[in-house]
Amino acid sequence: MPERPNETWSMDFMADQLADGRSIRTLNVLDDFNREGLAIEVDFSLPAERVVRALNQRECHELCVSGLAHAGFRYSHALKRSSNIMAK
Repeated sequence: MPERPNETWSMDFMADQLADGRSIRTLNVLDDFNREGLAIEVDFSLPAERVVRALNQRECHELCVSGLAHAGFRYSHALKRSSNIMAK
């Protein structure tokens, strides 16, 4: 358990359906200490590159990496690729 805010963040995805039947997805980033919602991305599709861009825009790349175990290989791979590009 984190002992203070901004020590660790988690990310997760949710899905829902609009009244017209179209599906939407959300990417949620939360502070693990106080459960504050730090970011949310909502769209009909959230491909790996979009997730990486959203995390980089919110400067939560490093803190969210620990949450990738639940997000799957494609996001881990995309974030690692992004880290390599940013380091150059």
